[in-house]
Amino acid sequence: MMRNFAILGVVAMMAAGCGNVGKKNVEACDDWLASMACGDTDFSGLIDCGVYEETTCDVSDYFTCLSDNTTCDEDAGIADTTGWADCVSKASCE
Repeated sequence: MMRNFAILGVVAMMAAGCGNVGKKNVEACDDWLASMACGDTDFSGLIDCGVYEETTCDVSDYFTCLSDNTTCDEDAGIADTTGWADCVSKASCE
């Protein structure tokens, strides 16, 4: 009997943790968007962070990678996103 409760407790903790993953991903996306300022480039119109609400794994490293691989030409006000290709593998749960 005690063994069943222990197993149920572990499953409940795992489920609780999984339930928060999507929210954490949305927050990571929102934080990334807030930090992406480059001239007139506005990424918020291109990306809906809400799509990450249903993700089942942590993809927050994807947004860190995007930040690390974005450069801004301040004079031209243009973001260079060519480095984003290096981040694709971090964007999915596979």
